[in-house]
Amino acid sequence: HYARLISQYLYVPELHHYAIRYGLIIPVAGVYWLFGVGEWTTILVPLLTSVASVPLLIAIGQKLFDLRTALIAGLLFATFPLQLRLATMLLPEAVAEFYILVAILVYLHVEGQHSLGLSIASGICLGVAYLTKEPAVFVAPALMIDAAARHQWRTVLGIAIGLAVVVAAEHVYYLALTGDLLFRPHAMVRHHQSAMALAANENLYKRLLIAYPYRMLLPDRSFG
Repeated sequence: HYARLISQYLYVPELHHYAIRYGLIIPVAGVYWLFGVGEWTTILVPLLTSVASVPLLIAIGQKLFDLRTALIAGLLFATFPLQLRLATMLLPEAVAEFYILVAILVYLHVEGQHSLGLSIASGICLGVAYLTKEPAVFVAPALMIDAAARHQWRTVLGIAIGLAVVVAAEHVYYLALTGDLLFRPHAMVRHHQSAMALAANENLYKRLLIAYPYRMLLPDRSFG
């Protein structure tokens, strides 16, 4: 719905968490603008990003370990049931993980080069991942801690700058269009207060602390 509005130049920000996942809806809007609205154009972006994530993961695995490890990781990723299921659904997970993998691959290329430009590019990719699904932002401090542990302070600075540029641009956009600098947090509060979110989060702590760990230790066929 929101991607179609963007493709028709009718979009305005709404207090809904789907309306502000720009890393997902803007690429889909581009496909709609080029090819029209349809089933295949709706799933094209998650499908392409899901497929592209496999060679990205292999490249990362080879950079960190060796080709054998990388191929095993790519094979497991490509055949993971949840990955296959999400590859043809218009959901943010497959798209966000693609941006994250690009950010990590760029980050690994920075190692030894101390390139501020590449570090900023990695931070921008993480910012776009955050605009696709909010929890992706937690990858940024993980990379920054890793860089800090190796005393690569230019890399830490670059990632912080890249992420800050994306977040700042988003909030300036909100301020210009809605007059609300904190539009995203307000949209998330509205979502968390909705009946759908309240139902989904029922018994949340019991699920997180008891049910999920139990299923990870003793998985069954419905685990995915």
